[in-house]
Amino acid sequence: MKMMYYNVAACLLVIAVSNDMVLSCPSDCSCITNNNGVTVDCSSRGLTVIPRNFPNDSYRIEMNNNPFTTIEKGTFQNLTLLYSVLIFGSNLSTIETGAFITLPNLYIIDLEDNHITIIQPGAFKHLPAIYAIYLFSNQINAIQRGIFDNLQALIRLSLYNNQITALQRGMFGNLQALTELDLRNNQITTIQQGAFQTLSALQTLDLLGNNLTFIKNDTFEHNTNLQYLYLDLVCDCNFPFWSWLKSKSLFNDVGTCVDRDNIKLSSLHESDFDNCTYDSCYPDYCSNGRSCSQNSYGDLVCSCVGGWTGTTCTGKWNINSIER
Repeated sequence: MKMMYYNVAACLLVIAVSNDMVLSCPSDCSCITNNNGVTVDCSSRGLTVIPRNFPNDSYRIEMNNNPFTTIEKGTFQNLTLLYSVLIFGSNLSTIETGAFITLPNLYIIDLEDNHITIIQPGAFKHLPAIYAIYLFSNQINAIQRGIFDNLQALIRLSLYNNQITALQRGMFGNLQALTELDLRNNQITTIQQGAFQTLSALQTLDLLGNNLTFIKNDTFEHNTNLQYLYLDLVCDCNFPFWSWLKSKSLFNDVGTCVDRDNIKLSSLHESDFDNCTYDSCYPDYCSNGRSCSQNSYGDLVCSCVGGWTGTTCTGKWNINSIER
């Protein structure tokens, strides 16, 4: 009798362990076990907050079409088998520091089609296996430095259909493996020197559908593996960039001129730039009665008048700062 009791108890223990995913599955979600682990589906459940009691062997988590707004710090902590997180079509607006941290097998983060405006520094950290981050169709207007630091395995980063206005130096961190960067359909007007400097493996860059008027000739000088470059811009006065483009053998460059009936920039000739006047090209670049020119490095230079100072003549000379 005692032996029978032990056998029954052992069987119940095995059943309990094998059904751990059922016992720990968040309420309002469904959990299914497969060979890789547990798939947790919390989509379209009206969730106002993200659950915290995911099974420890969660492999895939789906939380699409819910009204919650924030991914809080530590939401996915201790999920060492987690491979993918999919949250799209929700009201997500904020990703806190530590939202995705120390997840050794996380491969895909898909946060498309939300209302994300804020990604706090450290939101993506210690993700050694991350391959792709999809943040397209949100409301991101700026990428702070440090957001994507040291994601050494990241290959694909998609930020199209956002509201980004400028690409700043260092904003992409040290993404040494990144080969595909999609920045289509933002509001980018400015690319700072060195914005792409750390992206040594970059092969495909899509900048179509932005508001680019001026690109320096050294903008992509560190991207020696670049093969596919897509952009449209005001081609007038972009002679230095035209010269760089002509010197390269890209597989595909869709550099179209929005001011010249969408012909390709690479099809222009040097003589097409003879009548360029920088004030007519960039009437709003310099302020307060200034004039605009271009130096030998391809930079726009403002000649300030009337006591105005600064790169674009927006600072006022302070007479009190003069040494007596």
